[in-house]
Amino acid sequence: MTGRRTLCLMLLTGAAACAGPGANLPPLPEETRAPYRLGPEDQVRVTVFNDPRLTGEFR
Repeated sequence: MTGRRTLCLMLLTGAAACAGPGANLPPLPEETRAPYRLGPEDQVRVTVFNDPRLTGEFR
């Protein structure tokens, strides 16, 4: 039984390794990087997972 499980696992792993991205996908758009700086009157909301002390809105 263990040999059969190992064989199935190896076959599934091999099949998953053969899977690739689709051939008919459109090309990705050009990446644009625009510099952004916070201004003196900007307000930022920061959310920190599992730490409400660090979560809040800041100016």
